[in-house]
Amino acid sequence: MIDSVLSDEVQISEPINSRREFLKRSGLVLGALTLSAGLVLANDDGEGEDEGRGGNVAAGKGVIDLGAGSSFKVGSVLDRSKDVGAVISSSANGLIALVPICTHQGCTTGWNAATQSLNCPCHGAQFSTTGEVLRGPTRTPLARYALQLKNGHVLVDTNTLIKRSKIQASDFIKLK
Repeated sequence: MIDSVLSDEVQISEPINSRREFLKRSGLVLGALTLSAGLVLANDDGEGEDEGRGGNVAAGKGVIDLGAGSSFKVGSVLDRSKDVGAVISSSANGLIALVPICTHQGCTTGWNAATQSLNCPCHGAQFSTTGEVLRGPTRTPLARYALQLKNGHVLVDTNTLIKRSKIQASDFIKLK
């Protein structure tokens, strides 16, 4: 009676008659599970799990007025990564707005005043105040935002992210 109930409701596959058949089916199940786990991990962006990851927090905020150009002294660094999503660096080359997202795996870098560098907490990459790679694993400099000087004010355009393969003079705006 139980057999008739089971056969009506649940289709039972053919019994496993040999160790070889058991191992073959077990291998298929294990392979399917491994593939599924791999797909889940490949699609994981790490958001919420790794404090260093956060992506570009300011992208799409538009044009933001950073204040008077005269307030930026040569050699100064303004960490506006929390509200603007940029680290503003002033050097003899001019002013640059760096995107503080590591080009290795997208972790958010942090400004280290002691070493005068942006440091990635995930894998130890280190970047200069121009975005140049000081220490890997990445080999690509930090991206930057478009900057402009308008009516004496510095404007950063968070809608215009510029990826770079090397540092160029055109990456900077002159304040004077």
